[in-house]
Amino acid sequence: MSATGAAGAGAEDMARRAAAREAELEAQLAKARQVRASWEAGAAGERAVAAVLEGLGAHGWRVIHDVHWPGRPLANLDHVAVGPGGIVVIDAKNWTGTVTVRDGVLRQNGYRRDQVAANACSSAGAVTAMVAPQHRAAVRAAVCMVQQSLEPQVLPPGALLVGLYQLGAWLRSLPVVLQPNEIAVIHEYLRTELGGPRSPQLATTADLPRQPARAVEPSARARQRAPRRRPPTSTASARSRTRTSSRRSRRSGEDGFNVVVAIVVILMSFFWLKNVSSSVPDPAPTSPPPAVAPVDSGTSP
Repeated sequence: MSATGAAGAGAEDMARRAAAREAELEAQLAKARQVRASWEAGAAGERAVAAVLEGLGAHGWRVIHDVHWPGRPLANLDHVAVGPGGIVVIDAKNWTGTVTVRDGVLRQNGYRRDQVAANACSSAGAVTAMVAPQHRAAVRAAVCMVQQSLEPQVLPPGALLVGLYQLGAWLRSLPVVLQPNEIAVIHEYLRTELGGPRSPQLATTADLPRQPARAVEPSARARQRAPRRRPPTSTASARSRTRTSSRRSRRSGEDGFNVVVAIVVILMSFFWLKNVSSSVPDPAPTSPPPAVAPVDSGTSP
């Protein structure tokens, strides 16, 4: 091959590599534009939902927006509404295309979106763990579709799906479970905890101390057959009980001996007094004075 041909082949190879790199960058750019559009749509949807929620202030509702998801530092909660109807954690979805719900299954353009309802319930559960026990039953999970008109309906495992234009009416229709003073306290607490610089941590079962595995409880028949056994005791406790028993036995023996001595003393005193009284002579009876013979004044015959 001539020098000219070799040079041309090298240039063509470089051109192919450049074209491949260009295609790769174009794909990355398209993906970045798609992600940006998705975030922009999500932000627009959150603003639309926020506008509806802020309009409920006259009905006693207070709202916080774009706050930490407890226990998940890289996730956020779109909206948390606190009002007479309870504490509602709302996930805003600005989806395009066809959104349908059939037999409790949410679909977008024919594709199942089961994870959406599960995530909404998980976020509501995280908020539930933060509030006082008496208010936990008032927490709800909701998914609001911004571009769809959907009447309220429950999706498994328990999140409520509602359209943007039906959101306000649904919140106002909820039964009253919180009083104005409770609403103010809960709203301020969640605003402080969820809106802080860091995501609040939640205690889970993994934080519990590890306990040794417990033996399987025997059946009722086995418990009836098995003889009763006293729980094992340590040598120290056994010695302590032995010393205590010895002291009690010694004390009871001393008490019995004292009683016997007292009885003997009483009996000896009784017999001594009896002997003394029998040895004393009875006083002699006093004899009457001798009779005085009458004096004869005359002569004897």
